[in-house]
Amino acid sequence: MRILFIENRQQTALWEALIPRLAKLGIEAAWLVQNPAFSPSSSQRRFLLPFPPKENQGASLFPDELEHFLRRVDRGYRFFEAGSEHYAHYFGQISTVFDSFEPALVIGETTLFHELIAEYVARQRGVPYYFPATTRYPAGRFSFFRGRSLVQGPGSEEELSERRVGTLIGEISQGSTLPDYMRRVQRGAFSQKALAVSEKARTTWGRWRGERFNTPTVRRKLALNREAAYWRGEFEKEAALLEESEDFVLFPLQMEPEANLDVWGHDVPTQRAALEMILESLPPQTLIAVKPNPKSKYEMNRELVDLIRADSRCKALPFGLPMLPLMKKARATVTVTGSVAMECVFRGLAGVVLSREMKSYVPDIPYAGDPDGLRSILVGPTSISEETAKAYLRGIVRRSHPGIISNPYSYPQVLHEENLSYLERAFSILLAAH
Repeated sequence: MRILFIENRQQTALWEALIPRLAKLGIEAAWLVQNPAFSPSSSQRRFLLPFPPKENQGASLFPDELEHFLRRVDRGYRFFEAGSEHYAHYFGQISTVFDSFEPALVIGETTLFHELIAEYVARQRGVPYYFPATTRYPAGRFSFFRGRSLVQGPGSEEELSERRVGTLIGEISQGSTLPDYMRRVQRGAFSQKALAVSEKARTTWGRWRGERFNTPTVRRKLALNREAAYWRGEFEKEAALLEESEDFVLFPLQMEPEANLDVWGHDVPTQRAALEMILESLPPQTLIAVKPNPKSKYEMNRELVDLIRADSRCKALPFGLPMLPLMKKARATVTVTGSVAMECVFRGLAGVVLSREMKSYVPDIPYAGDPDGLRSILVGPTSISEETAKAYLRGIVRRSHPGIISNPYSYPQVLHEENLSYLERAFSILLAAH
């Protein structure tokens, strides 16, 4: 069977380490590489996509539906001033790779524009495309998500004991366990600095070679960081603690850009739009408590702060407040695609999701796609029963695998023998399903 892997910056190193193990399973692997700075070694077959000429970038035919989608979710277009003229060039190049290699399966993220184009090309040709990613909860597990959706592919079919289910739900409820991506890897100061220098060097080299679509210019990066820092400061000026007696809906901000929000939450235009919908839906005498993301980036902007200043029902919370006490006090927690939706289930608390895709992943949480629907939920939100939470956890485990998917440069444990063995076993299950 032929598998095409899609280069995704540092994540590439994980699959590069796994491919020799997959070869023993009879797999013929190849790479589709957009950024040469993160290309795997020459010992593995590679299709290096040429950069488009600066003139006549849009010469090839390009599907309108895909262009419209990319303009909504592509961070290069939305934040980095990369434009969209290069889409047609890459669509043609990626289609040629599919013609040449004829993969039976594609493995890649659905984060960057070239991955999203590859997913579209695969879908049009009936080739399964899987995005291996953390299940969030429970920690130490991942799923093969289908295409750009949150639908889980073939899993391990493991069954947890009643005792283990109770233990895991207790740990999640108390906040004593976190998703893999929230865990800090302990590093010395020198190691952390060396990692940052290495990353910057590779990114700079890639840009020098011509990669200007997923990587912002230094000027643009500095401008974005300055703007985010300024509006974080303005947000903090508005921040205040909630009064004990205040009735509120909790809205935790999600970091931007992030595939979690950009792609899986694409039906919600912006987080400001989400806040406006919540404001339109609030019961009388109820506030929105806007909790900032501890790793805030470009979601801190003028549009957000202006809305908070314009409506007294919109209350900014200080940075650093723990999530669990706020969730317990809130009338409900509303999110687009945040992991907090899963936490609502496991903690037996009221929650609402605004993304159809997140609803498919957390089916026991109410979904609201318009103000009327949200209003009816917020008037009398209901919590989740313990039995429902247990059934949900069992389903997540059955449709997932043990193992950690992450960037080896920032989470080197993914290259340890135990983790690679977990991944090899998971791929053998995936391959058997095809």
